[in-house]
Amino acid sequence: PIQDLSPSEIGTLVDKKVDVNDVVAEITELARLKYIKIERIVKDKLIGEDIDYVFIKLKEDSLALKEYQTYLFESIFTNSFSEKSIPKLAKILK
Repeated sequence: PIQDLSPSEIGTLVDKKVDVNDVVAEITELARLKYIKIERIVKDKLIGEDIDYVFIKLKEDSLALKEYQTYLFESIFTNSFSEKSIPKLAKILK
């Protein structure tokens, strides 16, 4: 990170708004910081594959995170779930 700025902070400064790219960048940052693991799930279909991703909670304590990172982290893992798929996450973040 540049001067202790996270990817989403830099993205917000560049285009002066928070958008989906900034949220995705911050989820990736949480994985880099080892708060979550992003796992690819491939399911075979009759024709082709169905690809999904699941977020796995690696840490319980989010005190070292910035306030907005804590908010995102806790929003992903609501109701004490330690795993969340992208379709389920999309419903929460709408």
